[in-house]
Amino acid sequence: GQERAIRALSIGTAIRAKGYNLIVTGLPGTGKRSTVMQILEKSRTDTSRLRDIVFVYNFDRPENPRVLYFEAGGGRRFKKDLHGLVESLKTLIPSRQEGGVFKKKRDRLVEALEGEENRRLAEFESAASAQGFRIVQVGSEEEKVSDLLPLHRGEALSFDELQLRVGAGEITQQQWNETREKYHRHMDELKALFMDLRRRRIRMEEELQSLRVQAVEGDIRREIGRLETEISETDPAD
Repeated sequence: GQERAIRALSIGTAIRAKGYNLIVTGLPGTGKRSTVMQILEKSRTDTSRLRDIVFVYNFDRPENPRVLYFEAGGGRRFKKDLHGLVESLKTLIPSRQEGGVFKKKRDRLVEALEGEENRRLAEFESAASAQGFRIVQVGSEEEKVSDLLPLHRGEALSFDELQLRVGAGEITQQQWNETREKYHRHMDELKALFMDLRRRRIRMEEELQSLRVQAVEGDIRREIGRLETEISETDPAD
């Protein structure tokens, strides 16, 4: 005896859009629940073709995420399994990179570079000393730079102090000019040396990064392969 209400229920259950709701009111015992369940049963649709659509990061083209299609409910399982993979890798990667093989290779690279740096700096310092200069560190504690100070009778002096010795007649103007020329020449050599050492250190960091990748790549691929076998992915063409 509620034809308008039944028509309204039929129309409401046929709407396939967000933001629509049904409210059923009436006196107790008038069959509201039974009527609603009958109409819902008639409006039941085939959900076998429903798919979960998942957007994931595209490492080849970050501006275009990849689209994955799963059977209904598969997207949530995929998210859970992927989270488990990430948590597993957080433990696996540090343990592999602290392993004996990686540490030995890393230590060899670092020791070789540091040995070369010390040798070349010692050679330059020896050559500079033979030319009457000493390497010193100047600047603040936060930002120190290397400089050269001329030696006068075994004492390292700034150029301001050396200028006073010129005025006092202890050093000739010619000696002063020669010292200035040598200073600029050696400073150019020192800057070139530091630039070359910096380039070598950058190359060493690249080699270390390659070693880090090699240390964990096999394990990561195995973990991802295990995840792939557990995930049932539906081809988008389906």
